[in-house]
Amino acid sequence: MIQLVILLLLYDVNAGNIDIATLDDKKYVELSRHCFTAADRSSWSFKVKASNDAHVALMSTQNLSDPLYEIVLGGWSNNKSCIRLKPQGDCLSPHYGAVLNNEAYSLFWISWANGRISVGLLEVVGENTIMTYQHSNPYDVHFLAIMTGFGSAGEWRIPNDVSCNLEVYNNTRILTNNSHCLEITTYECDVGYHLIDGNLQRTCQPNQTWSGSSPVCQRTACPLVVSTNNYTAQKQNNYYRGNVTVHCDDNFRHTSGQLTRQCLSDGTWGGEEPVCTRCMCPCSMVHQLTFNSTKDLYERIEQLKKILKVEKNSTNAFYRTKVSIKDDRPSSTRVGYLLGYGVIALWVTAIVSLDVLTFCRHVGS
Repeated sequence: MIQLVILLLLYDVNAGNIDIATLDDKKYVELSRHCFTAADRSSWSFKVKASNDAHVALMSTQNLSDPLYEIVLGGWSNNKSCIRLKPQGDCLSPHYGAVLNNEAYSLFWISWANGRISVGLLEVVGENTIMTYQHSNPYDVHFLAIMTGFGSAGEWRIPNDVSCNLEVYNNTRILTNNSHCLEITTYECDVGYHLIDGNLQRTCQPNQTWSGSSPVCQRTACPLVVSTNNYTAQKQNNYYRGNVTVHCDDNFRHTSGQLTRQCLSDGTWGGEEPVCTRCMCPCSMVHQLTFNSTKDLYERIEQLKKILKVEKNSTNAFYRTKVSIKDDRPSSTRVGYLLGYGVIALWVTAIVSLDVLTFCRHVGS
């Protein structure tokens, strides 16, 4: 298998490129690990910055021992380029002259359709051709690799044109849509839903499939409110933003908490659990007063004191002292007693007489 040495891998989002640095070690870096293969291609455009010996392998498999084409750019101290049918093979269709620059990127294209291997300058495939070789027994080209050596390291810029199909899932929304290879697409569950399976971040892989698994977002629900010995749950909707209403049972009254509560996004009920307290006397006779503070309570007590206070100067007894004179003479006192007791005795005698007459009639019959 190819020995892979990756010194640097940078992805330029704006330019849509993958930047790879190769060492002066004559070891190929296989591009499928960086999202780029020869599958469904017959040509390739790229940039490279090196002083000499930038090599490209057009491979039938990922093994250097299997058939491949090797393109040498700027070999022999940047004086000669050629096409080979194997690594270090015969130099076919040579091109003489400098093609590389250690200070700036040089642009190249390579094509391999139907065994015709061609190499050109700049980016437009088919123009500015510098080498061409027709292979009578062509190899299939499926993979690409790059290398520098012989006293030169290299900086390569490869277009990142590999992407994954954007996927949309129920009850989710897309936060970041990055579907190029090695990019991350981020999802979020819709409001009122939460993740129960899968991944909300997925990376586009070199084989054009997404990492992880599809996110599954489920509607958020609060636990059902169970009726107690003190209250009964009514009109219960336990999904997000739904309400539950409870009613205090007979002989119980609401003393704290909320009788109506809403289901929150985290699956819990808002507010405080209601408390219904048993009435010590019929609840209809209980007048409940609530106060926000101790100060309010004391202010109410003072108000009640003023309302219930008896003004002595406004009583009948007080007025009688103003319009009548007390008579303390013994004769006056005896007359009052005699009249009072006489009236009482008269009433009692009348009642007893009636009962005696009724008794006598019953006996006579």
